[in-house]
Formats: sequence, structure tokens, C-alpha cells
Amino acid sequence: MGYRAYRYRVIMALGRLLRPFERWRVFSRRDSSRTTSGHMVPIHATVVSGPHVVLPLAILEPLIRGASRVAVMRECLCRRGEGCRTHPVTLGCLLLGDAVGGLDPGLGLEVTADRAVRHAADAIASGLFPLVVHNSFDAWMWGVDYRRMLNVCFCCECCCTVRRIVRERLSPGFTENTFRLPGVSVVVLDSCTGCGACVDACMARAISREGVRALIDGALCKGCGRCAALCPEHAIEVRVSAPGEISAELMRIYGKRTRVGF
Repeated sequence: MGYRAYRYRVIMALGRLLRPFERWRVFSRRDSSRTTSGHMVPIHATVVSGPHVVLPLAILEPLIRGASRVAVMRECLCRRGEGCRTHPVTLGCLLLGDAVGGLDPGLGLEVTADRAVRHAADAIASGLFPLVVHNSFDAWMWGVDYRRMLNVCFCCECCCTVRRIVRERLSPGFTENTFRLPGVSVVVLDSCTGCGACVDACMARAISREGVRALIDGALCKGCGRCAALCPEHAIEVRVSAPGEISAELMRIYGKRTRVGF
């Protein structure tokens, strides 16, 4: 095991020991637009313009193929830290960019773009939510250059650190810099009965109930699609327009933040 892989395991062990103190805000996060930018990619979405494609892979694949290098991480940081029993710990993130060259082989393995796309498809098929994120903490944990990396995470509802940070308001800076994808809208249909299942499920606290209908605050919504997945009446729809344009916009956004090949 290399030094960085050993260091990673020590940090993970310390994190588990310190976790009980997190709710007391003993150790606070100070995230900002400099250290964090993330976009959630919904898995329960309907394409409303353009040809029919398989989402969200149609959005992720151009990013994967456009990266100069790509690695599959050997495990998910969040699921390892939380001891996940719902999804495999081995369905790790994809690391994109030249930072892959400095990655400890004990943490991840460089692969072809085809292999990375298959990994993404497997993760999505297992029910995980993709997240495109450029975060300095990940770079520090893995010992890679923050200026030359981008992550595609595959998140579960039970263990995802991003979802927990947003839900529990552990870092306003992180919450403010986690965005809904451009071209994604979340719509409440007329069949809504106001049962409230979506209100409880929304990590961003973007949904309220008015009478017998749910209301979504577009300014707060992150567009993850969790509400649509859980609605017993199928009364919430996540709509995506022009997935190819969304991919191009993501490449433009992150191409300005980090050097990963696009």
C-alpha cells in the first residue's frame, strides 16, 4: 500500500471517530465557490426536446470521453465512511483529468473511456445518483492536484456526504455551490394529492405543501429527482431539455475551473 492510500485510510478512521461531534459544529466546514462546485444529475427524468436518449448517461458520457485521463476509484468515500449496507462500497467515483497521473494505485485504477462509461452505467443501474463535482476536500483526501481533477460521484441517499451537508445545513457555502443542472426542471402535476412524501424526501427543503398540492421552490431545488422517485402518485416529473447542450454547458463551466481536457 502506497503512502497516499495509507494516509487515506487513517483519515477515514479519524473521520469515523470524530463524526459524533459534527452535530455540535465543533469542526465546521468553510466551503466557497473557490473550493466547491457541484451539479446533480437526475436519474428519473423525461427528455422533452431532442431525440430519445438514455439518461443520465447521455449527459455524463461526453464528459468522460472528453477528459484527458480517467480513473475508477476503488471505493466510495461516503459509503466507506458510513459503512453502507445498501449499495456496494466498490462502486466508487470516476476521477477525470491529468490528476489521474498522480493517483496512488491503491486508491484508484486508470481505465479507458469505454470502461469508465460501463462503470457509470453499472452505478446508475444500481440506483445511485450521479453528481459532477469539483471539490478541494476530495483532492486532499486522494492526494491529487485540485487544479487538474473533476469527480463524477455515484451517491446513495443513505450515505452521501453532499446530500447530508445540504440536508443538515452543515456548510452554507457548500449548499450554495451545489446546483441544479441547466436545462432541468422539476414539475408538480395535477395528479398531486398533497400527501407530503416529497416534502420529507427533499434534501434541499425546497418543497412545501399548500392545501392539497406540493409546491417546489425553484431557487432552492437541486434537481436530484429524489422527489419524483418517491412520489406514490407519480405526480412529480423531472424534465430535461437537450441533454447534449447540458453536457456542453457542464464542460464549459468546469473547463473554466479545472484542467481536465475539455
